[in-house]
Order: sequence, then C-alpha cells, then structure tokens
Amino acid sequence: MAIPIIQLFPSYLKDSLIHQIIPLKKSDKRIIFTLDDEFLYRNDGGFGREAFYVLNTFSEGGYNVYFYRPSDFRSYWRLGFLGRLIYRIENLRFVSKLPVDTKNFIYAFDAIRPDFLKLSWKRLVHVNIKKSATCTIGNLIPMQFYMIPFIYAFGLDKKLVQYRNLKRKYRIFFGGSLNAVYYDSPFFKNKYPHLMTRLEGVRAVRGSEIDNWFIDNEEDLSKLINNKTYFNGLIIVEIKTSFPIQSKDWLKFLGQSDFFMCFSGTDYPICHNSVEAMAVGSIPILAYADWFWPPLEHGKNAIVYTDKEDMIKKIKLVMNMSQEEIQRLRKGVLEYYDQYFSKGHMARTYESQAKSISTMTLFPKIVSDEKDDIKAKEFMVNFENLNIEEKIIK
Repeated sequence: MAIPIIQLFPSYLKDSLIHQIIPLKKSDKRIIFTLDDEFLYRNDGGFGREAFYVLNTFSEGGYNVYFYRPSDFRSYWRLGFLGRLIYRIENLRFVSKLPVDTKNFIYAFDAIRPDFLKLSWKRLVHVNIKKSATCTIGNLIPMQFYMIPFIYAFGLDKKLVQYRNLKRKYRIFFGGSLNAVYYDSPFFKNKYPHLMTRLEGVRAVRGSEIDNWFIDNEEDLSKLINNKTYFNGLIIVEIKTSFPIQSKDWLKFLGQSDFFMCFSGTDYPICHNSVEAMAVGSIPILAYADWFWPPLEHGKNAIVYTDKEDMIKKIKLVMNMSQEEIQRLRKGVLEYYDQYFSKGHMARTYESQAKSISTMTLFPKIVSDEKDDIKAKEFMVNFENLNIEEKIIK
C-alpha cells in the first residue's frame, strides 16, 4: 500500500498547484456542494465517478463550484482514480469553510447537514444518486447520463467531430468487461428481471447464426485495427485488466462502427459506453431506451429490442440495413446527443426548472434495494423535521 501512496504524491502536488493558481472565472452563479456518500467518489465505495459528473455539470454551466471537502494528501488519495479527476474540473475550488453570507449561493447536498440547511441560501438542490427515486424534495429534475469522466477531464469530448468523421469499418461493435461476477450477477437480474444481463446477451448472440467476431487477445485486436474491408457483423471485444483498449483510443473504436451493442451494466442497465457511442454517431442497439431523458426512440435515434428473440431479430435487421437508412439513423443520434448532452445543457435545464428546493436525480428509474429505501425514508423524515422551507430566499 505504501508504494502506490508514494507514487501518487507527485500527482497530488501537481493537481493541487494547478487547482490553486488558476483563478475562478468571474460569475454571479455560485454553488456549494457537500457530497457525503463516498460511493460518489471513492473506488472502494462504488466507482468514484458520480461526484465528478455532478460537479462538472455546473462547472460547464458557467458556475463557480465550491466543493466542501478537505484537499490534503490523505483526502486526495482516498478519492480514488476517477474521484481525483475532480481536481481537473474548471472553475472548482475545494473549501473547508462556508462563506460568511450564503444568501447568494445555491447549496447542493446529498445528505442532511442541519447546521448547513438552516442557513439562508438562494436555492437548495438535493442530489439523489443512489437513493430511491421517490426520495424527492421539491420538484424533480432528471439528470442525463454521461460519458466516463476521463473523457471530459482530458478534453477528448472536444474532439468529437474528429471521431464522427472516421471511416466506418464494421457494422456493430461492443467493447467492455465480461466479468461474470459483475455482469452475470443475480443482483442485477433480481432488480430488472425483464432485462438480460450483459453475459446473457453475449451468449445469445454467440449462440445464434449471426456473424460475430469475439476478440480477447492482442493478436486479434491487431487484426481488427488493420482490417481494410468492412465487416458486416458484430464485433465483441472483451476488455480485461491484462488486455485493455487504451482510454485515448476508445472513442476511435466507437467512431469506426455504424452501431454499438449496448449490453446491460451491473447495478443498473445503462452504461457510459452507450452515451460515448452516441457522441461519435454510433447508433445504439439497446433494451433500456427509457433510461435516457427524454427516452430514445426506435427507428429515429436507436434500435430498441425487448427480449432475447427480439434482440436477434433487430440485429439481423441492422445487418441488412442500407447505408441510406444508417445515415438517417446516425443523423437522429447526433441530433439527440447535441441537443441533450451539449456543454452546459444540464445546468440550463436546472435553471429553467429550479424552484426554491429541487431534487436532481441521475437514475429516475432505478430499482432501489431495501437498504437504500430505509436511507431514503430516514432522509425524508430528517428533512421534514428541519422545517426550513421558509428560510429559502425566494
């Protein structure tokens, strides 16, 4: 454990220095966050990515973002890989104390802090990531899903035109982990029995007559990269620790495919890769169109299937689709992405819908477990007991 910590220290010094010397932009839009659920940014508590997205959403919307959390080395180390990308968010500061006058600040929180909530704020925003979707105070504002944080942190989202204009080399592509512990878990199946697990979907395709190319080694990946002819089939690349597609190359792979096979995730169906595919004009084939906001539409900006048999049917449909039809669908996908995933869109959506108290939720269709439901009930009771509505600046 000591070696990784030592190796991390130079990164901490660099990130901290950049974080401190780059001034915040002048803005009258200011928001303070307290995010107490470590699932949102700690590797060992979840995947450490949700905090980055929520904070970055407001940064891209022109806000000065203040994250109430220690920024010492120990706290930096505990953030986890994706959590540490928070230091790369523009217009963000870690703070250890609140301003003297909070009336012109929005306060965003995921857990009850009575001493904070009793102050006078411009507005309150309850951030609901894991709690039951019924855990809502004020009006509900659904948040759109997103690409993996490193794409934003390293500026790859600014190169989307480049990836969209790549020559398409294969009809359908899928790349991702196929670890049975996570992607064939009864946990997922119990929550979403109407959906296939990722491995159920892969097995169904590989056991069908659909032309597919399964790649799990460097030699075959090299053949795919160097292939000069269009492959009218489904390519499945199993990504493992010992065999990764480099992060910097991920969007390039997606941009060379006409369609992307959106097999389900782990805790919930939707995955980052579905959004990443859409960003470069790869048309999603999926069973969870209603997890997007607004929902994707079959034949307009997605190919939507319902079950195993329908998935095979829709894949065959795609295999025989004309280039004219593919181009029409791609146009719909890019129009959807550019409208609902554009920089600052989610912050603008919040501003147009915000009331004195609002709840922003990332997964409005999540099926929560008993533990999350108990937390949600406790949260609602504790908030109602504060009786703070009259303190919000109208």
